[in-house]
Amino acid sequence: MSAYYSTVSDTCKINADHITLIANFFKKPFPIDPTRRGLDGIDVGVNYRSDRVTQEFGFWSPDSSSNESKLAILLINIMNNSFKKPNTINYIEQLEQYFPHKLGLKKIADKPLTYKLYGTVSVNDQKQLKDFFRTLIDKKEVYIDMSNFSRMGKMFYPDVKDLMTKNANIYWLNLTPTGLKQLREVGVADKNIITK
Repeated sequence: MSAYYSTVSDTCKINADHITLIANFFKKPFPIDPTRRGLDGIDVGVNYRSDRVTQEFGFWSPDSSSNESKLAILLINIMNNSFKKPNTINYIEQLEQYFPHKLGLKKIADKPLTYKLYGTVSVNDQKQLKDFFRTLIDKKEVYIDMSNFSRMGKMFYPDVKDLMTKNANIYWLNLTPTGLKQLREVGVADKNIITK
């Protein structure tokens, strides 16, 4: 059993495990609050059909404990594991920002050790970012890809500066204009910024 989904000129095959996860999610009633709306966020339309269930509904940016949030996280995880083209991955990472999420961070390579820091780093991400930086202190060489980075609060500047003091072998690459501007404001040395 499989299905095909397409977005941003990228196509992936949704495998049987993915379909089972989604089907199990919809086995129970899916209560939503259709009147809930806010000033900033995203509207989501869902049209789910299987042999046994048909559901059509919409919702606005969900709270972290809601069924809607669980559905969004499930679908984002499936997309992250299925799509491969960089433009599609960037789109999914930006989409993820509209839902309750953790720090936009993922390991993308072991040799050399490379992470991707993406989206907006906000006050809600403070503990996760500090914990991540602590793991980098004893590493010999680390690359941080910022190709899909939006911005971080200036409250994080001392944390970045502290990291660079404790490990001079942190290299920032594929920077967005905002990322480059913010690293320069922090005082990251030119030798640690890799531009093409």
